[in-house]
Amino acid sequence: MQGAGNVSHNQAMDKATQEYHKFEVRTLPPVEQEYLRTIQPLNKKAKDKNREKPTK
Repeated sequence: MQGAGNVSHNQAMDKATQEYHKFEVRTLPPVEQEYLRTIQPLNKKAKDKNREKPTK
């Protein structure tokens, strides 16, 4: 990671999660790999939706 010592806990956890998912995909059967690829856009949409500021 770049900027060692200047990375927030959340950033470090996000990076660790991303790397773990990369590892997990390499070790899963093809059916489970396809499932993860299928739900990935849904996860991104959910994260983006959660980050939006509520409108009043």
